[in-house]
Amino acid sequence: MNAKSGKDWDDLLDSYENFINRYVRLMKKAQNGDLSAITEYTKYMQDAINLAEEVETERGDLTSAQLKRFLELQTQFSQETMNMY
Repeated sequence: MNAKSGKDWDDLLDSYENFINRYVRLMKKAQNGDLSAITEYTKYMQDAINLAEEVETERGDLTSAQLKRFLELQTQFSQETMNMY
């Protein structure tokens, strides 16, 4: 895999942030008893796996600002999911 440019990483981080927001909304739907969330969950988990693999493969190519944003997004995701339980 080729190293990502800074713009590619920014796009990937935007995708990661969008994933987090969609995932949190999905989990809230599930908590409220919306059974359609179960169907959607499978797709979101595949998106998560794909994003994680892409980030882990080339994480060394992040700028310090991008790495900071990535870590902030991870923290946000962890906090959001912990708050649900």
